[in-house]
Amino acid sequence: MSKIFSFCLIFLTVFLTHVFIISYEFNKDTKVKIKNLSKDVTNIDFVKLEKKQEFVSNKIKPIKEEKTQNRVLKKTVIPKKNLVKKEDIKKELKKEEVVKNSKKYIKKQEVNRSKDKLQQKSLVKKQKENSLEKKHIKLYISYVRSVVEKNKFYPRIAKAMKLEGNCLIKLKVLNSGKIETVEFEKPTHYKVLNKSTLKIFKSIENFKAFPKEISKKYLTLRVPISYKIKG
Repeated sequence: MSKIFSFCLIFLTVFLTHVFIISYEFNKDTKVKIKNLSKDVTNIDFVKLEKKQEFVSNKIKPIKEEKTQNRVLKKTVIPKKNLVKKEDIKKELKKEEVVKNSKKYIKKQEVNRSKDKLQQKSLVKKQKENSLEKKHIKLYISYVRSVVEKNKFYPRIAKAMKLEGNCLIKLKVLNSGKIETVEFEKPTHYKVLNKSTLKIFKSIENFKAFPKEISKKYLTLRVPISYKIKG
């Protein structure tokens, strides 16, 4: 009986060891398979993801490139337009400035012309007035000479002695006609004739007043007087 019991124990131990070994190996295989499966799955997922990303990137990349190209084009084109506009604006401003300057120049010319015209008119007026004044001065001088000739007298002693001579008198006549000064610029060689000339102006005392055309306060006149025996 003891032999049978021992044999059974040995058989059980051997069987259990085999079972344990088989189960252990089976578990190993399953674990390895599971690991491989998980790796495969991860690899598959990773490949899918990569493909998706590549697909998405292939789709997105040209869009980005197009956008970037458009942006670059816009950036290159816009400043050109702006530059053109700025140049046009500058040209227009320059034209406006030129027009304004030309208008100002024309206005200045017109003003200068008007001033010149006024000045010419005033000069013409002055010239006319001066010419009129000169004419009236000449007339007044001729009037004074005529009055002097009327009041001139030849002394009897000078006639008897046959004394002759010429003198030049310088007069200062006021605008009222009053004789202020009488001077000899060139006297005669004879005292008798010189005294007679002074008596002429004492007898006259006053000439007539200046006409309105003579604006001067006084006139300095040179009156020649000649003494000659007629016949």
